[in-house]
Amino acid sequence: MRIRALVFLVMCIPSLLVAQRRGGGGGGGGRGGEGRGRGMNEEPPELSTKDLLKYNPVKLLVDKHGALKLDATQRSTLAHLNDSVGVNVARLVARIDTAQKSLTASMDARAAQGGRGRGRGAGRADGTRGRILATRQSILTNLDSLAREEDGAKALALAALRENQRPKAAALIARQDKDLRKKLDESGYLNRLPPTTPRL
Repeated sequence: MRIRALVFLVMCIPSLLVAQRRGGGGGGGGRGGEGRGRGMNEEPPELSTKDLLKYNPVKLLVDKHGALKLDATQRSTLAHLNDSVGVNVARLVARIDTAQKSLTASMDARAAQGGRGRGRGAGRADGTRGRILATRQSILTNLDSLAREEDGAKALALAALRENQRPKAAALIARQDKDLRKKLDESGYLNRLPPTTPRL
C-alpha cells in the first residue's frame, strides 16, 4: 500500500505544478496583480477616452481663449471649427474604445483556451488569434485617422489666430501632443503606426 501511495503521489506532482502555474501561484498573476494572468500575451494598457479626445487641438485653444486673448470673432471661428472636428474625433474615439473592449475580450478568451494550438481547441484558438490581430490593426488604423484629423485641425486652428498669438498657441498644442505621445508609447502603439502617420 505504501508503494502504491508513493507512486500515486509522484504521478500527481506534475499536474499540481502545472495547475499552480496557470493559476499564478494563487497571487492573481497578470499586470500589477490585476489577476488576468496573460503573461507575454497580455494586451497593452488601454488608451482612455480622455486621452484620445486630446486629438482635438481646436478644443484646447477654445478652452484657453483667455490665456491666448482671443477676440469674439476668433472664438466664434474656433467654436464652429470645433463643431466639425469634435464630431470626427468623437466618432474615431468611439471606434477605438469599442475595439479595445473587443481586444480585451479576445485576450481573455485566448487565456481561457490556454494557448492550445492542437487538437479539439485548435480551431477556436486560431480564430481568437485572428480576431486579436484584426482588432489591433483596427486600433492602429483609427489612431492613424485621428492623427491626420489632429494635424489638419491644428493648421486650421492656428490660421485663425493673429501672428503674435500663434507661438503661445503652438506651445500649448505641443505640450498636449507630448502628453499624448507618451500615452501612445506606453500603450505600445506609437512605434506601430504607419510611417506616413503625421508626427505628434
